[in-house]
Amino acid sequence: MAKANNTKKILLASTIVLLLGIGVYFYIKSKPKTPKKALQDVFDNLVFETGKDVIKPSSFDYLDKLVEVLLAEPTWKIQIIGHTDSVGNDAYNLNLSNKRADAVKKYLISKNIPETLITSVGKGETMPIADNKTAEGRFKNRRVEFIIVKPNNSTISTTK
Repeated sequence: MAKANNTKKILLASTIVLLLGIGVYFYIKSKPKTPKKALQDVFDNLVFETGKDVIKPSSFDYLDKLVEVLLAEPTWKIQIIGHTDSVGNDAYNLNLSNKRADAVKKYLISKNIPETLITSVGKGETMPIADNKTAEGRFKNRRVEFIIVKPNNSTISTTK
């Protein structure tokens, strides 16, 4: 009888430890990322269809982590700045960069980030961060940067 009671106690204790472990795992997994990490992840993983302002679905998880950060800090504002490489004419590139920045803005709004907290602008090919003469340089220049502005005017950004 004593052996059966000990077995039940061990089984109960093991179950409690297992459930606590599962709970801790899901708590850690569900916590929003730090603002800088969320911004950098979106910056590194935001992908559009070629020549279009359509965000690829592979980017949604990264954008959603940014949404979590912004929802947790409802007084923060975000600036979205679109850039292109130098392929194509200046007017086309400026228009595409505006549309891509606006596509990100629309995505954030669709996830309940107030429009009044978001600004978006395109810079076209005017602010390259790499040489447009190489494929790698052009890839780096096709980007969307983010700047979070806190109420005290301090910022968190992906700007290089």
